Amino acid sequence: MNKSATLFVVFLFSAMFSFSQTADELMKQGKELFKAEKYSEALKKFSAAIKLCPDSSQYYVERGKTYVKLEKAKEALDDYNTAIFHKSSNLWAYYYRADLYYTFKKYEESIKDNNMVIMLATHDSLKIDGYISNSSCASSYRDFELSRSYLEKAKKIDSVDMRIYTNLAIIEYECGNKELAVEYSIKAYQLDSTNATIIMNVGYFLTTVEKYKESIAYFDKAIVVNPENGYAYNNRAYAKLKMGDLEGALDDVNKGIKLYPYNSYAYRNRALIYIEMKKNKKACDDLEKAKELGFTKKYGDEVISLIYKYCK
Repeated sequence: MNKSATLFVVFLFSAMFSFSQTADELMKQGKELFKAEKYSEALKKFSAAIKLCPDSSQYYVERGKTYVKLEKAKEALDDYNTAIFHKSSNLWAYYYRADLYYTFKKYEESIKDNNMVIMLATHDSLKIDGYISNSSCASSYRDFELSRSYLEKAKKIDSVDMRIYTNLAIIEYECGNKELAVEYSIKAYQLDSTNATIIMNVGYFLTTVEKYKESIAYFDKAIVVNPENGYAYNNRAYAKLKMGDLEGALDDVNKGIKLYPYNSYAYRNRALIYIEMKKNKKACDDLEKAKELGFTKKYGDEVISLIYKYCK
């Protein structure tokens, strides 16, 4: 090989090395921007990296995550599909695509992707994530037996993951096993006593078995952990209503509505309080508001029945 040919090979090798490093640097910058929640800027970096290295599976995953943050679900799905096309064993592509399918209510597709995560994962935490996500999918189309089975598999890997017991509590409640729902929610609380949502769940399930005094104690704790939790005030209001503390209930539900004015259940609760106070006009106004906010679609015909009974 002559000298000029040797120099050309060296130059080509150096150019290729620089090429790869440039794409990696763009990815690094994109990740930093993503972490700083500068998603539009991160997207530009990831797209530039992909332009340089269009066959890199993981680059598409990173850009797909960014598209999700920018509420561009179709583009995100396209990127996850491309990532899997380039590397069929890319665990993270399946992981994030499963989440996206769940938001699309494509539960069977989400379960398939979670199963791939479970198969490919080398860390137990990812396997547990997959089983718990599958449980949520099965619950979404009300196959609670299947949902339980996924959680039991997760429990065999880690019996002290509070998410397992939180989900089991919801399943048992949906199946009418209210006492068991209380038991599982308390188990979740014992594993994580700092999570306001978990604490509030215990309070809520206690109200379903008419243990109102005990439920109020948990709602108190939830509010201490998160004073801006409108749902906790609303649920405590219902418990106080059932105990006959109408003024305390009204004060709580008003706080809950102020914090979250779009909660149809809060207006239903305040209507019940007004009914007990013999203030039917105010009750009817709240029942109409609850209906307007979609109470019937979410919770059934109770508001319609109350309007028929008290608002003729």
